Amino acid sequence: MIKDPELLKLAVKAIEAEPKGWDQEFYAAGLPKEDAEVIPVTYGYLEFQVMELDVNQCGTTMCLAGHIVHQAGLRIVTRNLEEDGRRSVAHCLDEDGNITTINRQASLLLGLDSVQASRLFGSMTDDIDEFKELITQVTGVTFE
Repeated sequence: MIKDPELLKLAVKAIEAEPKGWDQEFYAAGLPKEDAEVIPVTYGYLEFQVMELDVNQCGTTMCLAGHIVHQAGLRIVTRNLEEDGRRSVAHCLDEDGNITTINRQASLLLGLDSVQASRLFGSMTDDIDEFKELITQVTGVTFE
Protein backbone atom coordinates (compact mmCIF):
# COMPACT_ATOMS: atom_id res chain seq x y z
CA MET A 1 0.00 0.00 0.00
CA ILE A 2 1.19 3.51 -0.69
CA LYS A 3 1.38 6.48 1.68
CA ASP A 4 -1.01 8.87 -0.08
CA PRO A 5 -3.55 7.17 -2.37
CA GLU A 6 -5.69 10.33 -2.52
CA LEU A 7 -2.81 12.33 -4.01
CA LEU A 8 -2.37 9.64 -6.66
CA LYS A 9 -6.10 9.73 -7.44
CA LEU A 10 -6.00 13.55 -7.72
CA ALA A 11 -3.14 13.31 -10.22
CA VAL A 12 -5.02 10.74 -12.32
CA LYS A 13 -8.19 12.88 -12.23
CA ALA A 14 -6.15 15.86 -13.47
CA ILE A 15 -4.80 13.73 -16.32
CA GLU A 16 -8.28 12.55 -17.26
CA ALA A 17 -9.64 16.12 -17.12
CA GLU A 18 -6.89 17.46 -19.41
CA PRO A 19 -5.36 14.55 -21.37
CA LYS A 20 -3.40 16.90 -23.66
CA GLY A 21 -1.43 17.95 -20.57
CA TRP A 22 -0.22 14.37 -19.98
CA ASP A 23 2.91 12.92 -21.56
CA GLN A 24 4.63 9.96 -19.90
CA GLU A 25 7.85 10.58 -21.88
CA PHE A 26 8.88 13.69 -19.88
CA TYR A 27 8.50 14.61 -16.21
CA ALA A 28 7.41 18.05 -17.42
CA ALA A 29 7.87 20.11 -20.56
CA GLY A 30 6.99 23.71 -21.24
CA LEU A 31 8.06 27.29 -20.62
CA PRO A 32 8.64 29.31 -17.47
CA LYS A 33 5.98 31.68 -16.25
CA GLU A 34 6.16 34.96 -18.13
CA ASP A 35 6.85 36.95 -14.96
CA ALA A 36 8.73 34.16 -13.16
CA GLU A 37 11.17 35.19 -10.49
CA VAL A 38 14.71 33.88 -10.77
CA ILE A 39 15.41 31.48 -7.92
CA PRO A 40 19.02 30.67 -6.95
CA VAL A 41 19.42 27.01 -5.94
CA THR A 42 22.17 24.61 -4.91
CA TYR A 43 22.09 21.02 -6.12
CA GLY A 44 24.95 19.08 -4.59
CA TYR A 45 27.98 21.25 -5.33
CA LEU A 46 26.33 22.99 -8.30
CA GLU A 47 24.78 26.42 -8.02
CA PHE A 48 22.44 27.72 -10.70
CA GLN A 49 19.27 29.71 -11.23
CA VAL A 50 15.81 28.35 -12.00
CA MET A 51 12.36 29.73 -12.77
CA GLU A 52 8.95 28.21 -12.11
CA LEU A 53 7.40 26.33 -15.01
CA ASP A 54 4.01 27.61 -16.15
CA VAL A 55 2.02 24.40 -15.69
CA ASN A 56 -1.18 26.09 -16.88
CA GLN A 57 0.22 27.29 -20.21
CA CYS A 58 -1.20 25.66 -23.30
CA GLY A 59 1.21 23.00 -24.54
CA THR A 60 2.77 22.28 -21.14
CA THR A 61 2.79 18.56 -20.36
CA MET A 62 3.64 16.43 -17.34
CA CYS A 63 3.96 12.73 -16.70
CA LEU A 64 2.32 11.06 -13.70
CA ALA A 65 5.22 12.10 -11.42
CA GLY A 66 4.92 15.70 -12.61
CA HIS A 67 1.18 15.67 -11.96
CA ILE A 68 1.74 14.25 -8.46
CA VAL A 69 4.25 16.96 -7.58
CA HIS A 70 1.97 19.64 -9.02
CA GLN A 71 -1.11 18.30 -7.19
CA ALA A 72 0.93 18.37 -3.96
CA GLY A 73 1.41 22.12 -4.51
CA LEU A 74 5.15 21.99 -5.22
CA ARG A 75 6.81 24.24 -7.78
CA ILE A 76 8.19 22.62 -10.93
CA VAL A 77 11.22 24.57 -12.08
CA THR A 78 13.31 25.01 -15.20
CA ARG A 79 16.83 26.36 -15.67
CA ASN A 80 17.09 30.04 -16.49
CA LEU A 81 18.32 29.62 -20.05
CA GLU A 82 18.65 32.46 -22.53
CA GLU A 83 17.07 30.79 -25.56
CA ASP A 84 13.33 30.52 -26.00
CA GLY A 85 11.54 27.26 -26.60
CA ARG A 86 9.81 24.44 -24.83
CA ARG A 87 12.03 22.80 -22.24
CA SER A 88 12.10 19.34 -20.75
CA VAL A 89 12.16 19.69 -16.98
CA ALA A 90 13.07 17.13 -14.33
CA HIS A 91 13.23 19.18 -11.11
CA CYS A 92 10.98 20.73 -8.52
CA LEU A 93 11.32 22.54 -5.21
CA ASP A 94 10.41 20.45 -2.17
CA GLU A 95 8.48 21.72 0.86
CA ASP A 96 11.64 23.36 2.22
CA GLY A 97 12.49 25.07 -1.08
CA ASN A 98 15.33 22.68 -1.91
CA ILE A 99 15.69 21.48 -5.49
CA THR A 100 15.09 17.79 -6.09
CA THR A 101 14.15 15.59 -9.01
CA ILE A 102 10.45 15.26 -9.83
CA ASN A 103 10.54 11.45 -9.77
CA ARG A 104 12.28 11.36 -6.38
CA GLN A 105 9.84 13.85 -4.87
CA ALA A 106 6.80 12.03 -6.31
CA SER A 107 8.17 8.75 -4.95
CA LEU A 108 8.59 10.28 -1.49
CA LEU A 109 5.11 11.84 -1.55
CA LEU A 110 3.50 8.50 -2.44
CA GLY A 111 5.86 6.32 -0.40
CA LEU A 112 6.93 4.26 -3.42
CA ASP A 113 9.91 1.95 -3.38
CA SER A 114 12.36 2.06 -6.28
CA VAL A 115 10.71 -0.83 -8.15
CA GLN A 116 7.24 0.74 -7.90
CA ALA A 117 8.58 4.14 -8.98
CA SER A 118 10.41 2.61 -11.93
CA ARG A 119 7.30 0.76 -13.13
CA LEU A 120 5.00 3.79 -12.81
CA PHE A 121 7.27 6.59 -13.96
CA GLY A 122 9.02 4.49 -16.61
CA SER A 123 5.83 3.47 -18.37
CA MET A 124 5.53 5.09 -21.80
CA THR A 125 1.86 4.40 -22.46
CA ASP A 126 -0.50 7.05 -23.77
CA ASP A 127 -3.64 5.03 -22.96
CA ILE A 128 -5.09 6.27 -19.66
CA ASP A 129 -7.21 3.16 -19.05
CA GLU A 130 -4.22 0.89 -19.58
CA PHE A 131 -2.15 3.16 -17.35
CA LYS A 132 -4.76 3.08 -14.55
CA GLU A 133 -4.61 -0.74 -14.65
CA LEU A 134 -0.84 -0.55 -14.26
CA ILE A 135 -1.20 1.91 -11.36
CA THR A 136 -3.60 -0.51 -9.63
CA GLN A 137 -1.21 -3.44 -10.19
CA VAL A 138 1.73 -1.50 -8.76
CA THR A 139 0.06 0.37 -5.89
CA GLY A 140 -3.23 -1.38 -5.12
CA VAL A 141 -5.08 1.93 -5.66
CA THR A 142 -8.31 1.46 -7.60
CA PHE A 143 -10.30 3.95 -9.64
CA GLU A 144 -14.06 4.29 -10.06
